[in-house]
Amino acid sequence: MEPITTRRYNTNKADWTEFCLQLRNTLQKYGIAEKVERTKRPEDLEANSREYIAAIQEVCEEIFPKIGQRKTKRIPWWTAELSALKKTSCAKEENPQRSPTRKRPLPDTLLRNSEGKTLSPHESAKLLANTFYPDDSVSTDMPFHIRTRERIEDKPVEDLRLSKDDPPFTRVELKAVLRELNPKRLRDQTA
Repeated sequence: MEPITTRRYNTNKADWTEFCLQLRNTLQKYGIAEKVERTKRPEDLEANSREYIAAIQEVCEEIFPKIGQRKTKRIPWWTAELSALKKTSCAKEENPQRSPTRKRPLPDTLLRNSEGKTLSPHESAKLLANTFYPDDSVSTDMPFHIRTRERIEDKPVEDLRLSKDDPPFTRVELKAVLRELNPKRLRDQTA
């Protein structure tokens, strides 16, 4: 007896009325209904159930369309060479000891500033901040910045279009909030 499963047939496209008619005819052809009624012993019941299952499988083979093998979608540009590269990459990712090590030391320029002086972590942070976020001054403004400064400079607070529920912050409020900030918490939240 084959394993009982519906995975061989596409039951979504099945004609169930045709299946019921064919099953009824097959059961009558083999006389299974009469055999079930005459069953008295458990061994006979097992034999009848095997015949019943065989009849159902026979009708399924005739009526239901089969499920074909699923075709995996392949990328047209994927090659065997790329598969090999992917395999080695995944292996190196799983076990970093497999990847080749660098024998040469790192260049010393990474650890020193332009004058050859080694920087402390605090000085390094200050250098990075000044490099990527220079001070905002009027002398280094671009035309766009100049126009923005001129537009906002002499406006009273009432012209800033703030709602009554949204008054502008005062310097005291801003300083209080900045004092309350915990740099460790901020770093954890952004990560």
